[in-house]
Amino acid sequence: MAIICGTDLSAASAGALEVARALAAQRGDSEVILVYVVDDEDSALGGRTKLEAHVASLAAAGGSGPAIRAELVVGPADETLVSFADTEGSDLIVIASSSKPGSLLRLGTTAERVIATTRVPVLVVRD
Repeated sequence: MAIICGTDLSAASAGALEVARALAAQRGDSEVILVYVVDDEDSALGGRTKLEAHVASLAAAGGSGPAIRAELVVGPADETLVSFADTEGSDLIVIASSSKPGSLLRLGTTAERVIATTRVPVLVVRD
């Protein structure tokens, strides 16, 4: 089983990844799967570059815990994240409540849709 952490590369998503890694360490997992979803194939190359830079910056910042396996997938964020979690046999999805700091919304659209459509437990992290 694996912990999936959805990211949009925001600071809020980085906080969700910290929580996912801490939980994975407690469970004895060797990795957390960080999933970045892009809208279309045209965005995939640039998305891969951004994702790799994001993971490199996290590694440079230090921190301990399980390894981060970065995955880039194409499609609508909520549907694709749920499908990826099913395919991986994940037993937990960790996501930020919203990527917009100071948002009056308590829950972002993607987080809301993931919660509504997945069979996998979801942990929503607020900043």
